[in-house]
Amino acid sequence: MSQLHFYVPDTVEQALRTKAAEAGQPLSRFVAEVSREIATTWPEDFTNNVLGGWQGNPLGQTAQGDYESRTELTTS
Repeated sequence: MSQLHFYVPDTVEQALRTKAAEAGQPLSRFVAEVSREIATTWPEDFTNNVLGGWQGNPLGQTAQGDYESRTELTTS
């Protein structure tokens, strides 16, 4: 596992310490989990750029047909 060293303003440090305490975690674990979440979530524009970026013929849904007939269940 890598170890990172970085500087943050004192107000950010205090906010991180408070959030870590509220989560019941040591500061290093809390920062690691927040960093992992940020690094592994999809970018905000992913859906529009990738899923919404289709350039072929318009996608559509074919007719689903009729429901099949079934015998009604009865209780005895």
